[in-house]
Amino acid sequence: ALLQADARSEIEMQGLSRAQASPLQLKSIFVSPELKASVNDAQRYTLSEDQEISEFFSRPGKMHRIFGEAGSGKTTLVRWLEQGHWSKGNRFAVRCELRLISKQKSLPNMLDLVDQSIPKDLRGPLSKADFKRWLDEGKMLVIFDGFDEVSQPNRTKVANWI
Repeated sequence: ALLQADARSEIEMQGLSRAQASPLQLKSIFVSPELKASVNDAQRYTLSEDQEISEFFSRPGKMHRIFGEAGSGKTTLVRWLEQGHWSKGNRFAVRCELRLISKQKSLPNMLDLVDQSIPKDLRGPLSKADFKRWLDEGKMLVIFDGFDEVSQPNRTKVANWI
């Protein structure tokens, strides 16, 4: 788990020359956003502290959608959530890039998705059996990132698959 946390802790600074663009630690530049959350029309509230944001998205059995304009920090937020889960050691997260997944001939089942989303060189001794156990026990946060990057013709197929 610590290997995953370390591997997921850097963020590339795109658009800069190589000399200017050394990777930065995500935790050193991440600023918690103020999120507006609504469970239904009657229950709306604001999340602004790291812990309450993390806890809101960490509840087992819940599905959340994050909306925002391009460049508003959705991917940075989910990378932060992913890293936070791995660094805690007893909870695990995997961020699945829908842009890449949607190009596959057939969409994978959940276990295969998790298995293919964690690079083999970063997983250490973790196996597919470990992933299955964590999914069954509700200890894994699965993050689908980049729905807005899925080509228009594939969006309905991907939305139904999720």
